[in-house]
Amino acid sequence: MRKAMVLKKQYAITGPAFIMVDDYEAMFHCWGADYEEFESGPGNYTVAILEKEDGSVVLEHPSRVRFISGE
Repeated sequence: MRKAMVLKKQYAITGPAFIMVDDYEAMFHCWGADYEEFESGPGNYTVAILEKEDGSVVLEHPSRVRFISGE
């Protein structure tokens, strides 16, 4: 498992519409797949499977995950 930082959008007062800032740390387990149902069928996409410090498991979009280097 690898340590990771999950990012969230924060809307900027000036400059670009939003910036990505640190939200919480978690342990990365592996990549997985999720889907969203549409009228024409399911749309599949990749997710990161992460474990938060309280033991809960979350699925996050890969663009919201930044790996933290080992110490």
